[in-house]
Amino acid sequence: MAKIILAIANTGETVPVDDVDLASVTNTEILTSAVSGGILPRLNPDEEYKMIGKTNMPITEPATLASLGFVDGDTIKVVAKPIGAIFTK
Repeated sequence: MAKIILAIANTGETVPVDDVDLASVTNTEILTSAVSGGILPRLNPDEEYKMIGKTNMPITEPATLASLGFVDGDTIKVVAKPIGAIFTK
């Protein structure tokens, strides 16, 4: 099991998350769990959370954290944005 750190880009807050199975947990699962566990606040219906990948671009499809290149100890950036908003580098 791994430890990751969620960095909430909108607030600057960082939250450690222990016991993450990088090979089986997806980006969408970790975001859903973070909201239901109170780590991330619930958003307005017209907003969504996106995880930012190693290439500094949002991850748009569900994939395991390991397949996205994340390893034990990584800090993973999470951003809240309006649904449909386009990211630029």
